[in-house]
Amino acid sequence: MDGVLNGRPPPVRAASQVNVSYYEGFKVVTDPRTGRSRNVSLVRPEGTAIDAITGFSSNPKLGSQRLRNLHARRRLRGSHTSPAARPVRTGDPVA
Repeated sequence: MDGVLNGRPPPVRAASQVNVSYYEGFKVVTDPRTGRSRNVSLVRPEGTAIDAITGFSSNPKLGSQRLRNLHARRRLRGSHTSPAARPVRTGDPVA
C-alpha cells in the first residue's frame, strides 16, 4: 500500500505460468446453403480449466521456414489446382 500512496506502483510479475482453457470438444455444423461442414468449439460447461505449466522442452535442432514459404508461394501461383481445373494440352491444332 505504501507504493500506491507514494505514487510508485509496486512491480508486477507473474506468480506462475498457467494454461487457461475455455473450450472443450467441438460440434460439427453444416451450412444449409453450401453444404460445407465446419467444427464449432464448445464452451466448457464447468467454466474455465486452469492447468499449471510444470515444465517445457525444446528441440536443439534449429527449424526452417524454407519449405513452408516455398509451399505458400506455390499456392499463391495456383500450381496446386485440381487436374480438372487445369487446361488440357492437346497436340497440334486442327486446321
